[in-house]
Amino acid sequence: MSPDAGVPPRDAWSDYWESGSTGEAMPDDHPGTRALTRFWDQRAEELAGRTGGRLVDLACGGGFVTQRLMAALAGGGADWQLLALDVAEPAVRQLCTASGGALQGVVGDAARLPIAAGSMDAVVSQFGLEYAGRDALLDVAALLAPDGQLMLLSHHAEGTIAQGCRDNARVLAAMRDSGLLKGMLGLFTLLDAPGTGGRRDLNRINAALRRATQATATLVRTGPSCAAMPWVRRLCQDVSQVYERAGFHDPAAVLHWLRRIDDQLNSYHGRMQGMVSAALSAKQMASVTRAWQQQGLSVREAGALKVDARPLAWQLLAVRSAA
Repeated sequence: MSPDAGVPPRDAWSDYWESGSTGEAMPDDHPGTRALTRFWDQRAEELAGRTGGRLVDLACGGGFVTQRLMAALAGGGADWQLLALDVAEPAVRQLCTASGGALQGVVGDAARLPIAAGSMDAVVSQFGLEYAGRDALLDVAALLAPDGQLMLLSHHAEGTIAQGCRDNARVLAAMRDSGLLKGMLGLFTLLDAPGTGGRRDLNRINAALRRATQATATLVRTGPSCAAMPWVRRLCQDVSQVYERAGFHDPAAVLHWLRRIDDQLNSYHGRMQGMVSAALSAKQMASVTRAWQQQGLSVREAGALKVDARPLAWQLLAVRSAA
């Protein structure tokens, strides 16, 4: 449950939300998305039956959960004050703007929650809290006031989302390790500073680029069908076009583009590897729920949310006893 050390999680996710990317998410008509929506619709019905209180969405990301709960609870008799917390400032900023002021945003790390113990009547999270590690999953119990509810969806180590992330991470690592971007950076560094390298350097770089091109062609042809593959395929096509007309491009502009793409590749891989590392096994989940029970929570549900008989996520529901 530790994120990939190669890319700081805050930077990887801040870059993602700042760019407005959605290509890594399941589409609205995906069976998995429909299952997630049903789960939160049921939770909204439960919350609507209460008088209200303070609710926080931890690691809110783009607001999939927050927005659904806001819409479901609006105009009802329950008086809920909603907070959304995420380590990525762009995500919080965009969500608060979209809410029109109906939401309080908090930029913070779920591993060091800036929220007082016993101050929340409901805590929700989808595919986020586990990134902060096991201690964050244990510490979240302390946030609940008497009769407070905990409602979480967490990555399942044997689930379809985790498998997709593993495939994505493998494809992106292969792309990174092919040396294609490294070779292109070397080539255009030479072109940007004529006279700094000789014919031998140019021949060496071109030979490395030919090997990298062969490796990426094999990757695109034989790699797994996953969300990252279209991105990698398009990247290979773009790089090939630039390479074929290397002498017609401004080297400085190409270097800027290559460095930006290299950053995107590393950030994308970091997010995928972070998802894989954060996914919980059955043993880890049992350990977490035992710890919650020791902290006074009654665990109502700690099983797999399934789609077509395959696990999608862990669904975790718990409540603190009334005082």
